[in-house]
Amino acid sequence: MRVTLASVKDDEAVLRADVEKSSADVAERVARELVEKANETAAEERHVVAAAAEEDLQATLASAHSAAEEVARQALDAARKRCRRASRGVLESRARNCRRPCGPLPKSASKPAAEAAARAVAEEVMRDALKAAHEDESWRRVSAWKKMRLPSRNASGASS
Repeated sequence: MRVTLASVKDDEAVLRADVEKSSADVAERVARELVEKANETAAEERHVVAAAAEEDLQATLASAHSAAEEVARQALDAARKRCRRASRGVLESRARNCRRPCGPLPKSASKPAAEAAARAVAEEVMRDALKAAHEDESWRRVSAWKKMRLPSRNASGASS
């Protein structure tokens, strides 16, 4: 068998092509595995961040509910005080407006006026409390939304 320089160079070229193809296949397989692992890791991190955001949201909502209850309780207490003052004021003004001297009004006469005044004040206070609760709820939703958006901004900022 005769080996010539040309046949050795041809064999070398074929061998190089086979090695390059094998190397490219291995590199492609390794790259796919790395990308898959990176995708899995990113999915796990997204899940962890979403869970943490949900926990923060639930904690914020729980504290907001207790704060809203406290505000409502304070508003009701203030309404009761205003009702008492308004009732006394109505009774005193009616007593002053009487032309004939009379003693203290009987309870049966003062009760409807006191109830009407108490109802009016309670309605006003409840409107204020509901308005405050609605504004508080809107603020909490915006804050929760911003908190949920912050991790994705940090992640995109880190990759840039």
